Amino acid sequence: MPDSWMEKHSSTIGLWANLLTIISIVGAGMYAIYDGYQKLSIGQRTLTNYVIESVGFLVVLIALLYVSFSGKLIKKEAETPSRGGKRSKKIKVEIYQFKYSFTTRVFTKSLLTLIVISVTIGGYFQFQDQQEWNRKVVILVANISGEENTYRVTENILLSLNNNLSDAADFVVLPLREEISEQQGSDHARKLGKEYHADLVVWGWYGATNSNALVYVNIENLDIMQFDGRVNTSETINKNADISEFSTFTLQQEIGSETTALALFLGGIAQTRAQNFPAALELLNKVEEQPNWADEIVGKEMFYYYRGGVNYEVGNIDQSFADYSKAVEINYSFPDGHSGLGGIYYVKDEYEKALSELNIAIGLDQPAPGTYDSRAKVYVAMNKPLLAIDDFTKVIELEPEYAEKFGYKAEQVEGYINAFFWRGSLYGIVGEYDKSIEDLLFYTKLHPNDADGYLYLGIAYGNSGQIKKGISNIEKSIDIDPNSSKAYYNLGVMYYNQKKYVDAQENLNIALSLAKDDDTKKEITDLISKIP
Repeated sequence: MPDSWMEKHSSTIGLWANLLTIISIVGAGMYAIYDGYQKLSIGQRTLTNYVIESVGFLVVLIALLYVSFSGKLIKKEAETPSRGGKRSKKIKVEIYQFKYSFTTRVFTKSLLTLIVISVTIGGYFQFQDQQEWNRKVVILVANISGEENTYRVTENILLSLNNNLSDAADFVVLPLREEISEQQGSDHARKLGKEYHADLVVWGWYGATNSNALVYVNIENLDIMQFDGRVNTSETINKNADISEFSTFTLQQEIGSETTALALFLGGIAQTRAQNFPAALELLNKVEEQPNWADEIVGKEMFYYYRGGVNYEVGNIDQSFADYSKAVEINYSFPDGHSGLGGIYYVKDEYEKALSELNIAIGLDQPAPGTYDSRAKVYVAMNKPLLAIDDFTKVIELEPEYAEKFGYKAEQVEGYINAFFWRGSLYGIVGEYDKSIEDLLFYTKLHPNDADGYLYLGIAYGNSGQIKKGISNIEKSIDIDPNSSKAYYNLGVMYYNQKKYVDAQENLNIALSLAKDDDTKKEITDLISKIP
């Protein structure tokens, strides 16, 4: 009896066994999708987790497609209809027989549609989350190897980071929950950092005797470009202290504070590069709230230099001056500090003091192109065009090499592009019109919507005797900025020199109506009075 029952229902049993296997596979796939998504959402953005999520989706997709559409062709007898007195006849036809019931197929198709829609929406939000993640400073903290239950070095670092960065949307602190040994070293730490898309990796070890404690905390900087080359790729905080400082957690708190200060500093740099200066200033001000600073990683003068620049950008000129002064006080041989001071003196119209600071900066080791740019503008203000031309030439020569060092192109740097405008304009002042035209053509190619570029290019063409090109470029400048008194004035001068007095009068009248200061109005009026 059991044998006959088994034989009678064997196909149904096999079908259900097959279906239960598929349900188990779908469940495993769904769990893989969920597990991968959860890990990715909390920052474990490793290649393995991306693969797990993707494989889980493919498994579910294939399994549900199999249930929804699997079957086979079978031959069946069919009877043709009788027509016109002809008798019907029996024929064999092939039809597709689905393996699973209609109800089962409807369910799996509905589930398949729901999963595809959910994965598509989830993938979109995951992509958006990844873009947002890339804008953050991600800090991966490995377990610092040692007697953690007793001395809590890792916990103190995490506590300090979380307490000070929890309100800052620009940071993510990820505990790795595993150690990185000295044998595995920096290469392994950096490999893990890349898997987690981290900017900084914190790892290390410590040991204690009855009298002393020795702590090594390594900081791996994986995105030296983001931090402008100001922090090296790998640095170590090295502490050797009395065991009493370790037992009372004083040393651990100091290390946590130094790590937090560094994170806030680098976050400020990242916001500065994104030109979000208020946010940058907020983070940099928090650095001073930390009682400790890791001089082994980066000198404190660098912090004051960066904050000085941010304060300048938000209009805090006096505070900017104080920050740059502090940077120079800490390290007189720091060229960027002197360069920053020179820039502030320039803004205050104290050109001799500006020149003195910039000369000090340039006299020190390998000044940045921006330092030459600042000194060139001081020379312009002091009416020394030839010296200014020399410095703008230095900017143009140095910037490509400087840019390559930090992984970008010189054409991406406004200071480099603007150096061509300044030098081209100055060449026009000293009568080197061909060089002026060459520089300004390059500038207008990169800045096709800048009215001043076409204005000075037009003036250079006019002074070189190429009147048509001169008029054409000044008219292009007016098309971009129709409220430029200077452009209409120079167009009027060009027509005046060509003895086209009607056109000259028309453009000079417009220039006069747009002029804002009395000296300019007098200059225009004097020229109009000379028109026959």
